[in-house]
Amino acid sequence: MPISTSSSSLPTAARLRRRVISASALLALLSACGGGSSSPSSSSGDVGVLPPVRTASVTVIAGSPTDAGYTDGAGLSARFQSPQGITMDAAGNLYVADSLNAIVRKITSGGQVSTFAGKAGSPGAADGILATARFMEPASIGIDAAGNLLVADWLSARKITTDGIVSTIPGVGSGPMTWVRSEQVWGIAADRAGNIYLSNSTSTRLIAPTGVTTILESVTRDPVFGTPDIARRGITVDTSGGVYVFDLQNTVSRIDTSGRLTTLAGSAGVNAAADGTGTAARFQQVRALTADSQGNLFAADVDRVRKITPAGVVTTVAGKGSNLPLPNDVGSLWGIVADGKGNLYATFGNAVVKITLP
Repeated sequence: MPISTSSSSLPTAARLRRRVISASALLALLSACGGGSSSPSSSSGDVGVLPPVRTASVTVIAGSPTDAGYTDGAGLSARFQSPQGITMDAAGNLYVADSLNAIVRKITSGGQVSTFAGKAGSPGAADGILATARFMEPASIGIDAAGNLLVADWLSARKITTDGIVSTIPGVGSGPMTWVRSEQVWGIAADRAGNIYLSNSTSTRLIAPTGVTTILESVTRDPVFGTPDIARRGITVDTSGGVYVFDLQNTVSRIDTSGRLTTLAGSAGVNAAADGTGTAARFQQVRALTADSQGNLFAADVDRVRKITPAGVVTTVAGKGSNLPLPNDVGSLWGIVADGKGNLYATFGNAVVKITLP
């Protein structure tokens, strides 16, 4: 059976509570799961038809939050080892960067988990056709407009075409991506024009289809002590083609067509967790970003899912600080993707979870 937690919105009218809920203990339990209001009316004075209850839930759909391993199979029988990045194709299949198994996994819409590319327990950097390719430690995964998968893989970036060819993405010209040779690539995304965006601990960069690399933001790395924090930073492209990144200032910013970053939400240099609008909001460490069909962003912010509206209003919708807890309250979030139908999928512990919002 799937593991799930849920919250509900209940009518607040005292008359309805007396008729619908007779046990005070049950009332307290349900009230803790969510709030709301309703005003049923009837010309005869009788109680009207109750409105549909809006519910939210978190359900484990594959793997186990606590048990690591490597097993292909159906839903909860499958095992992952530190799954991180996650994305979805047009057919509704999920693809997961199974980091410590050094492979890319596929989860069908029916919940069947299989190894899509690479070989479990055999890390490497070989290009080739799916099973013959090797990955070092895939951290995040995205998809471009043509349906090709993009994988941030340790010190490089990889591409898996729709016909199953795995290749290493070059940086400048035909040379290797020398700018990340000492920095793990954490975030990867592509816009409609075919530009690829990459983030690591010290920079955010754009690789044009021509191979030319442009630095969009950066900080200086100390040659002796390195950077104080090896920070994972999410990056995504919304349905209108807008590019968003958790920038080096600890804010969520939009990258315009000229490569300029403009803050949408968050306070520069402040590490915390607070809801609010614009600079009143605070983020801890946004490890992954995704966008829904309405232009809202959802951020995997350590142990919370944060929603960011196009107007910059930030709320916590799941995880710590919300009334929609994650299962077993273990681990933290690494990857997140929206399915365009009001649901989110995220990697958590050693599992993949579905988050249904009201």
